[in-house]
Amino acid sequence: MKPFPIELDVCKFQSNNLEKFIAKELTDFGGIRFYDRIANLLTKNFEYLEKSNWKIFDEISKILTQKNDVKSQIKAERDCARKIQDNLKGFGPKQSRNLLQILGLTVYEIPIDSRIAKWLNTKLEFPLTISTITLQDLNFYNFVSDAIQNLCEKSNVKPCLFDASVFIEGDKGEWTLENSIF
Repeated sequence: MKPFPIELDVCKFQSNNLEKFIAKELTDFGGIRFYDRIANLLTKNFEYLEKSNWKIFDEISKILTQKNDVKSQIKAERDCARKIQDNLKGFGPKQSRNLLQILGLTVYEIPIDSRIAKWLNTKLEFPLTISTITLQDLNFYNFVSDAIQNLCEKSNVKPCLFDASVFIEGDKGEWTLENSIF
C-alpha cells in the first residue's frame, strides 16, 4: 500500500511552500474539489498546531480519557468538538466529530453526514427533514445529535456503533481495508 503523501515529516520539510505542496498532492490525487482552499486551511492549521506544540490535542485527549458518567461524557465530547471548531480552520460540527472519532476519543458525539441524514429521513421517518444544509446550523446539528443519542440510549446501543452500522449499511460492501487510508 502506498503511504499517504502528506505525512507530518513531509509537511515539516515543506514548511516554506506547504500550501503549494498540499495543493499539488490533492490535484495529482484527483477528484478533490476546492483543493486550493483545502490546502490553504491545512497550511494555516499546521502552522497553528506547530506554534502551539499541538497543545489542543493534549487538552482534548486529557478531557476525553477521563472516567465520566454518560451526561458528563456527552458534554465533554461536545465541548471538545466545539474547541476544534473554534481553533482549527475549516472544521464544522461534522468535521470536528470526524477528527475526534478518528482519534478514538468519542462514543456519543458522531459525525452526522448525508448517510446518517438519509437513514433518519427514510428508515426512521424523522419528523424534520435533515440535510447537509440544515446540519450546517450548530443548534440544529446538536438537536439531531441529541435525538440520535436519545434513540441509542433507548435501544441500548452506543451512538458510535449506530454510526458504524449506518455506514456499513450504506456502504454496500465497497469499504475495504485496501481503500482505507487509516
